[in-house]
Amino acid sequence: MVDESPLQQLADAGSDELGRLLLRAVRAVNEQVITRLVALGHPNIRGPHTAVFANLDTGGTRAVVLAQRAGMTRQSMSNLIRELETSGYVDVQPDPQDGRAALVRLTPRGEQFCLDAARIITEVEAEWADRLSDPHLEHLRRSLHTLIDEAPPT
Repeated sequence: MVDESPLQQLADAGSDELGRLLLRAVRAVNEQVITRLVALGHPNIRGPHTAVFANLDTGGTRAVVLAQRAGMTRQSMSNLIRELETSGYVDVQPDPQDGRAALVRLTPRGEQFCLDAARIITEVEAEWADRLSDPHLEHLRRSLHTLIDEAPPT
């Protein structure tokens, strides 16, 4: 029998670690949602694009603000915005408050995407609630809010 290395033991032990489980759950939800959105006629949408949609204000948002909110570089955010603009989901226009800046706004196609995504997210959450039994999901939701709200400042 071969002994496992200490690194392998840590990796195995970490499979039940809270952060890893939460990340895997987020990925599972995102994969289900993206798969259904592709089937609904949004074939160019990928998981990373959610960083744009999730951080976009109704009246539009500057790319630098989107990047800050998503915790990513401005260059990476600009690449995502360019992909979404090419696919017709967002439009980039000069900021009326500052001509040197630009605002990223949803197009009608982008608005439809957000409506479709909201509906699918609700469906996926309902399916997860059925699998866990709703009281467990509500307890999980409350527990996560507590962890987030009481997290020490960074």
